[in-house]
Amino acid sequence: MKLIDSNKRMLIKMLNAGIRNIPFTIDCDCNVNFMDLVLEAQKQRVIALIYRPLLQASNKVRVSEELLKYLRETVLKVAFVLESQYTMFGEVLQKLTHYNIPIVALKGLVLRDFYPDKWMRYMSDFDLLVRESDMSQIDSILKKFGYISRHDDFEESQYEHRILPKLDIHTQLVSPLIEFDESFRFTDEAWHRTEPIVISGVEVRKLRPIDNLIFLIMHMANHALIGGIDLRQLCDMVLFVEEYFEKIDWREFLESVKSMNILDFTTSLFLVCKTLFNLKTPEILSICNAVDDDVITELLDDMFSSGAYHFSSNERIAANLLLLYSANKPVDTNQKWFSKFISAVFPKAEMMGRKYSYARMYKILLPVAWIHRIIYCIFRRDYKTSEKIALFKPSTARLSNDRSNLLKKLGLLR
Repeated sequence: MKLIDSNKRMLIKMLNAGIRNIPFTIDCDCNVNFMDLVLEAQKQRVIALIYRPLLQASNKVRVSEELLKYLRETVLKVAFVLESQYTMFGEVLQKLTHYNIPIVALKGLVLRDFYPDKWMRYMSDFDLLVRESDMSQIDSILKKFGYISRHDDFEESQYEHRILPKLDIHTQLVSPLIEFDESFRFTDEAWHRTEPIVISGVEVRKLRPIDNLIFLIMHMANHALIGGIDLRQLCDMVLFVEEYFEKIDWREFLESVKSMNILDFTTSLFLVCKTLFNLKTPEILSICNAVDDDVITELLDDMFSSGAYHFSSNERIAANLLLLYSANKPVDTNQKWFSKFISAVFPKAEMMGRKYSYARMYKILLPVAWIHRIIYCIFRRDYKTSEKIALFKPSTARLSNDRSNLLKKLGLLR
């Protein structure tokens, strides 16, 4: 398996040095466009990780001062914002724990500890797991801080603030997009196995290592379904597995991912991480791999075509929307754009019921929910007009079909 071009190969080499804090070496005659490399790192949310390797490279090969200045200023800004928000977040966390609300820190709040410097782990929001029964009280407390709540079809409860960090409040560890019948039981059992952790000076809980790794993989599966995986998520997985490799019961892990119907996806991720980052793979997983090398290559291509949401093309964003709302339809390479479009505009009752509870309770109100959703989508600001227009392009349906085929091969779509 080969990465597409020399820029991406060099980016991966820099990331290997960056996440492990080891010296970076480079050949004097390398053929790399460093501006494109930095832009790709920014797209993949790993720009802070290549800062030191690129500085070391500039001692041997020519890197423009303008680019180094841009990189330095960008990284300093990212580090300042992250550390400032992390400190301010402590006040919010302190208030929540003051009311004895149990909280489990998720994702970046825990993973940042595994990076050479905590600011190297980019975070666009802070994720917390709470009990469903505490949501009303949490909502009230956050709104007193000036937070505004926002919900969409697939995310958990999101809270935004003009100064404080954006929050994603989860009540389940498994996305509703993942077909797993025992998702509620997994979350309940994970709660009972949590361990203490101090976040911004406040003691809360974290998932035990095996549950955390399963959650990370589930979260990447969700990202694969709604848009795509990026390099930052792979860096998270690599550092986490290297930290806990000897402490995880890999047989228990294997049985868990089998029961959750994500074995093929899990083994694919381990193979990608082994290919890119030389990650040690548990032997029990190596013998289970049933995914062809061609599929791994497709997954790598899809990952580099994705990156963070706001760096994706209009067509890619629109294709993902079509995929989400027509995922249960048989994939047919000759399927007409109009069929895809109709599936996206008028989703099934099960999908609509996730956001519009009245459509779940009273099926006769499904047409009302469709109208409600269409009006909401027309005026929602987080999708650009150009992204909405892209839904009408036949090429968008073709891209949606390509992604659907890949997700089927990875076992994420049936």
